[in-house]
Amino acid sequence: GDDDKSWVVDGSRRRRWHNGEKMWGCSWTMGDVIGVAANVDLGKIAVSKNGDWFSGQLGVVFWSEKIKAGVYACLSAKESRFRVNLDGDTHGSFRHGPPLEEVWNREAVGAKHLDLMTALGDYASTLMQQGRYSAAEPVTKERFEISRNILGAQHPDTLTALGDYASTLLSLGRKIEAELLQRERLEICRDVFGAEHPDMLRVLSDYATSLSGLGRFKEAEVLERQCLEKSRKVLGEEHPNTLVALAAYASTLTSLGRYIEAEPLQKKCLETSRQVHGTEHPASLAALGSYAETLSNRGQYSEAEPLEKDCLEMSRKVFGAEHPSALKALGNYARTLSDLGRYSEAEPLEEKNLEVSLRVNGAEHPDTLRALYNYAQTLSRLGRYSEAEPLQIKHLQLSSKSLGTWHPDTLLALGSYASALSSRGLSDEAEPLRMECLNASLNTLDAEHPATLAWLGNYASTVSSLGRYSEAESLEQTCLEHSTRVLGAEHPATLVALGNYGRTLSGQGRDAEAEPLQLQRLEISRKVLGPRHPDTLLAMYNYSQTLENLGRSAEAEPVARDCLVWYREALGPQHPDTVDAAALLAGILRGLGSNEEAAGLEEECAALRP
Repeated sequence: GDDDKSWVVDGSRRRRWHNGEKMWGCSWTMGDVIGVAANVDLGKIAVSKNGDWFSGQLGVVFWSEKIKAGVYACLSAKESRFRVNLDGDTHGSFRHGPPLEEVWNREAVGAKHLDLMTALGDYASTLMQQGRYSAAEPVTKERFEISRNILGAQHPDTLTALGDYASTLLSLGRKIEAELLQRERLEICRDVFGAEHPDMLRVLSDYATSLSGLGRFKEAEVLERQCLEKSRKVLGEEHPNTLVALAAYASTLTSLGRYIEAEPLQKKCLETSRQVHGTEHPASLAALGSYAETLSNRGQYSEAEPLEKDCLEMSRKVFGAEHPSALKALGNYARTLSDLGRYSEAEPLEEKNLEVSLRVNGAEHPDTLRALYNYAQTLSRLGRYSEAEPLQIKHLQLSSKSLGTWHPDTLLALGSYASALSSRGLSDEAEPLRMECLNASLNTLDAEHPATLAWLGNYASTVSSLGRYSEAESLEQTCLEHSTRVLGAEHPATLVALGNYGRTLSGQGRDAEAEPLQLQRLEISRKVLGPRHPDTLLAMYNYSQTLENLGRSAEAEPVARDCLVWYREALGPQHPDTVDAAALLAGILRGLGSNEEAAGLEEECAALRP
């Protein structure tokens, strides 16, 4: 059955083979009489159990023009006892009769539909490979409905078609519909084939993927770990299905914020996939993108950037520039450029990514929503708040509608809008929104998930800006301790938490306590992100301000001067952070008696402030 010149059925394993293996919903046990009939005129092979040629998936099992050339019987078995009757004479007459004419005629209609279902499946597969999910959706739906009507809801081909249809819906971002169909498929397969059937691995994995799409990562992780363990045991480490299971499990670990666990798994998946499939195979490109994304999540932006650039270039070559996989690679590359502080390079890429994703995927597709979020974030980082805010509002509206109120991506949208309010000085309006994000993340993820820590830090920062320093201090201290333990002392998110804690101490007049924390942040940021990264410049700004508060103006002046020069180079003279840095240096110069230079900076600030 491994080639196209043989046809095999096995009721013990509920499998059938012809040019590869497939599920078969028929089983037999000790004492059953199995009949096999070949109709070489019609090119069909039928199977019976105890004389029954009609029930379930008995009857015609194979259709092929090659059967018309003639076939002969063969049997293979291991640790079995059986009797074979090939002629109805040597070993006595047949216990049950041959198939009636209606068996062949009944399935003749199915044979015609089988050709149609095969053609639909092949066409849908091609459309999916091309990233044309909207075009594939009606095709996969038609194939499923024909299979269900002709073969029945429990037929293996129908269940395969159901899974393909659900996967297409997931690719279209219709996650709630996809999960319902995958759950239905899982329940039917358990009833028909049993929990230990080999194909249950794929069914279980597909259901777990649909759970991840809904943000139900904890449930998905349990199922994906089971799939990976069974796949390794049954299929081996290098089997393509094991690689799929490994990639899915590592992806969910990343979604759960368990980056340290995910990274070696994704690296192994990448290396093995390249050995098995080659460097430019879609599975290898997906593995490369996932590995680079996890490096970026760990704050290792400089390591991630060249990998994401390679992934983008190969994806464009293999799929084409507007394929969803290439768009995802473009978005990841642009996001890392933004994380590296290279906002001016990232902004046109993100604008292009959003424009194409809107056209290819539609406004409510998750990939489009993520592109919208990333573009708005970069605009904010560039100080273009008036352009960013309407995009942030639109992102929040679309995410709430298509993903639900508590989906992690909707929380990102809500937090982004809260940041827009804060940038306009509306911290009192931002505070309840950030509290909502924090509580939702605590409920759906856990207290030490990186996203939860980010919401905690954002909420504490807002509380601090409202002058509630003692409340903010406790929250920021907790955030710093957890972030250090979960992400490490040198992760960019930990450095932000360290800076926020130091700033809140300064806000309470405790500059002597804040100064070593601000210096620590500055030194680590220079090492990890580079001396001219915007986060490093913010650390310079805070440190020089703390020195000035302590009366150490002579020490503060060169730090503040370098900060202003590099802000002008990195973000431009009109960026709000550049203007703040100029105002700080002007104040320091006033204290040092350099009034003429201070006046020039003050005049510059007055002209640039809105």
